[in-house]
Amino acid sequence: MFWIVAFGLCLAGAFIQSLFSASLSMAAISEIGLVWFVAGFYGIATLITGTRHIVDPDRIATDRGWITGSGFQLELGWAELGLGVAGVLSIWFRGAYFIGPAIAGSALYLGSALVHGLDMTKYKNFNLRNTGPVFYIHLLVPTLVCALLVLHAPWK
Repeated sequence: MFWIVAFGLCLAGAFIQSLFSASLSMAAISEIGLVWFVAGFYGIATLITGTRHIVDPDRIATDRGWITGSGFQLELGWAELGLGVAGVLSIWFRGAYFIGPAIAGSALYLGSALVHGLDMTKYKNFNLRNTGPVFYIHLLVPTLVCALLVLHAPWK
């Protein structure tokens, strides 16, 4: 449910801000989308999940049908905190700054979708928090962010 809300808020925020934007150019609209998804999804939402992975790693593992007691949850939590801070900073730093958190976040979430997919096929783990919206949103958001990054082209 968390990922659906995070995705919905970022999408709605970007859409509403675009409606009130002074410019409807591709660069302006794609920058709005990048701020919402890099700062909102890769930033704020990832800070929240990173904190949850650090504070209560065994519950997070259990919720996904994974084994408990692994350092994996803590390691992922700290990686998510780092990405979250970098994502939030994109509120103030624009242009070429988007490239770092956008690529790092996309790699993390596409990799996460791959892990969830392998978990379904190899271990037959069809826990809803492993196969449901988290799987599809972890494919959709990086695809959207990469498309927005190409449209915005901050490296020009």
